Amino acid sequence: MSYRIVYAGTEPSRSGTGFRKGRFIRLLAGFFLLFCLLTKVCWPDGSEMMSQLLFSGDPEVTVQAVSVFMQALRAGEDFTDAAMAFCLEITEHAENPG
Repeated sequence: MSYRIVYAGTEPSRSGTGFRKGRFIRLLAGFFLLFCLLTKVCWPDGSEMMSQLLFSGDPEVTVQAVSVFMQALRAGEDFTDAAMAFCLEITEHAENPG
C-alpha cells in the first residue's frame, strides 16, 4: 500500500508528464521554419507570397520591430509576450502608415 503527503499550498510535481508549453512553442517554431525553408526551395511563387504577407508595409518599421523583439527576448521576456508586441507594432503601422 502506498501513500502520498500533499501539503497545503503545494502541488505535486509533474515533471516528465504532459506536454510543456515551452516545448510546444519550440516545436511549432521549428515546423514553421521548416515550412518556410521548404517553401523557399520548392515553391518560388509561394515564397514571394509569404514574404509579402510577413514583411508587408514599411521595411524600416519591420526592421525596428524585429530589433525590439530580439532585445525583449535577450532581456528574458516571455516569447509569447515579445511576439505579441512585435505583431501589434507591425499591424499598428500597417493600419496607420506614416
